[in-house]
Amino acid sequence: MRGALEKMAGENSANGQAIRCELAAEALCVSGKLRLRVFGGSMLPSIWPGDVLLILRTPPADIEPGDVVLYAREGGFLAHRIVKKEKDTFTTRGDSLRADDEPVSFRQVLGKIAIIERSGVHFVPKNKLQGPARLLSLLMRYFNPLKTLTLRLNSLRLKLGRALSNRETETA
Repeated sequence: MRGALEKMAGENSANGQAIRCELAAEALCVSGKLRLRVFGGSMLPSIWPGDVLLILRTPPADIEPGDVVLYAREGGFLAHRIVKKEKDTFTTRGDSLRADDEPVSFRQVLGKIAIIERSGVHFVPKNKLQGPARLLSLLMRYFNPLKTLTLRLNSLRLKLGRALSNRETETA
């Protein structure tokens, strides 16, 4: 019985995720823009868990290698960098991942990341990692404990930010 309940909960969670993604994609198609909070760490150090992305609907002709895009795959979303553009597909990869993703058809791409919001600061994503960010990206690709440590420190930063925000709300 317990196994069946866990399986149902997992299916409901996956189904709920797919429904939320479909609604978000529809909202992006209708309004031309969408804000999403990031949960994964595949784009470290460019995009961190907890960042909020502003995605703008963008035609494939206006997307070039170096741009970070949001695309749909297997009932979810991925925000990865374009590494190659071909006739009707893109090749993407997360900045802290070693391997390219499977090719992404132009139809799967929902839009381009226009703004990243982190801790109240807004900035435009860079088309190419340089200097310390490039070095950190390479280290995270090949030294998994560094990526794990980075994600844990970021999690603590987010918890501390929420605690401080709640404290300010209580005293106001």
